[in-house]
Amino acid sequence: MRREEHRAAVAEWCGELVVLGRELGAAKPHGPFWLILDSLGGAALGTALGMLQPGGTCVTFGVSDAAHTDFESRDFFATGGARLYGLTLFHELMSVERAGIGLALLAGLIAAEKLRPQIAVEAPWTEVGDVARRLIDREFIGKAVLHTFEGPQSLSA
Repeated sequence: MRREEHRAAVAEWCGELVVLGRELGAAKPHGPFWLILDSLGGAALGTALGMLQPGGTCVTFGVSDAAHTDFESRDFFATGGARLYGLTLFHELMSVERAGIGLALLAGLIAAEKLRPQIAVEAPWTEVGDVARRLIDREFIGKAVLHTFEGPQSLSA
């Protein structure tokens, strides 16, 4: 992770093992890794590809740092079976399963207390612009919940 002020929250999620550094390479002594999730792109993605163990996967789902990536291709393919997977939510929802199936699974895991979403912000839908700006500016970690209605409502058939 890059920011000290988020250490406690991240440590709770990952069993206290937290590496603090501006560059992804700070985590290299703790690898190689089966799975790396990359939302930065750029140099971080290039570094991640060199930190996989044989059969490991790097899932890239964002380019908040840079869209262009350089990496050592010889090191990557010599690892053996390493994979780079580009994840785009809309493709996943169209090709893997209907969204309702995955959402039902997540809701069930939350209800069974096997998954604890880290909700950082709750706001009415009318504040979507402000919440989006705060998310992009990385003012909070965790999820934002936007309510589409005020107060309890009942549905009737």
